[in-house]
Amino acid sequence: WLLYDSLFEQNATGTLVPNLATTIPTQRNGTSWNISICSNATFTDGFPLTSEDIVFTLNAMRNDSQFIFYDVLAGLLGNLTTYPTSVQVLNTTTISLHTFPCNRTTLLKALQVPIFPKHLLHSYSMSATTWDALNISYFQVGSGPFQMAESQPTMLSFKPRSNLTQTYHRLQR
Repeated sequence: WLLYDSLFEQNATGTLVPNLATTIPTQRNGTSWNISICSNATFTDGFPLTSEDIVFTLNAMRNDSQFIFYDVLAGLLGNLTTYPTSVQVLNTTTISLHTFPCNRTTLLKALQVPIFPKHLLHSYSMSATTWDALNISYFQVGSGPFQMAESQPTMLSFKPRSNLTQTYHRLQR
């Protein structure tokens, strides 16, 4: 993702590594996982990226088969039976996930989805039709390594963010 961050991403060798997450999660039991996120991530509009944004995004995906990236997620997993059955905020930098029984690699694949800003999108459906109908400026606000430089009907251009505090493995491929 250029404009957005995900909890995990693939490095140059294809290994899943933390991006917004601070560590690879360990299971508390067969179906529960806690994930801590970095505390210094921000969206391009200056708002902090918190566990609220992650829970908002994961719940939108979990609850809506019309979600804009639902097909991407289904492609990563093959099916969605291992996608989190519930997700909740524990504090500003920690979330708790509950899943059907799955291994850690499958979970990390599911958590490569882009994280969206709750403060801008909480009152909208995240379906593809809504995405098309909304002003594109709502979706120009991300936390990834690039930001929108220009948006025209037939062209989008991006520029690197200057205030990044994290390493992006996907940019080193």
